[in-house]
Amino acid sequence: MWEARIRTEFGDVRLSYESEEQLEQLLKNLPRQVAAIAAASKSLLPKQPRAPKPGYEHIYRFTPQGLVELLHFPTVKTKLACLALFAYQPDMVDASTVERVTGIANVQGIVLSQTKNRKYFRKDGELCGLTPEGISLVQESVPQVEPAPEDTPSE
Repeated sequence: MWEARIRTEFGDVRLSYESEEQLEQLLKNLPRQVAAIAAASKSLLPKQPRAPKPGYEHIYRFTPQGLVELLHFPTVKTKLACLALFAYQPDMVDASTVERVTGIANVQGIVLSQTKNRKYFRKDGELCGLTPEGISLVQESVPQVEPAPEDTPSE
């Protein structure tokens, strides 16, 4: 008996067959079966942790649960809130998430809703994110680390 192995996102599928005709028949049904197995096993597979934006790895990281942990804390609350939202960008999060990440109590009243800060924050219902000005504030005020150049052999 022959065996064929096919790699999938959830592991290897092994097909045992005795003839080419039998293999062809097995392969006809395979896409539907693989899709069903992938859908059923999706919740069992561990999610890959989200990675920080390139150059900001020393500023924040993501926990296995997908929450942001800041490694750099600007002293100005507006910049701190912008940094937390920058980490989640392009996703928007609620104010309680920003509070948990930054440690700023009542971040909605103290930072996000202030008239002078409207240019940095955008709202969609209960969720908040950054405007282009908010993104620029982070990029200008937080030191980004350039990736180290790769060693090139000398000639």
